[in-house]
Amino acid sequence: MSTAAATTTVARDTAGRVTSIASDDVTITNSYDGALLTQEAVSGPFAHAVNRTFDGFLRVTGEDIDGAN
Repeated sequence: MSTAAATTTVARDTAGRVTSIASDDVTITNSYDGALLTQEAVSGPFAHAVNRTFDGFLRVTGEDIDGAN
């Protein structure tokens, strides 16, 4: 996708899941454990990451931002 102001690039893995979205100086990356989204990270002029952990029943058991609960 392109606009007059920016170009956005979307990357997908072999399962069709979005692994990254990049536009100008900002990139969002997604990490998976199987089908579970375990991390969403933003990099660019600022950087942050949301991390999730799951139990054996696939329920979210923990979530942190930049490693802090």
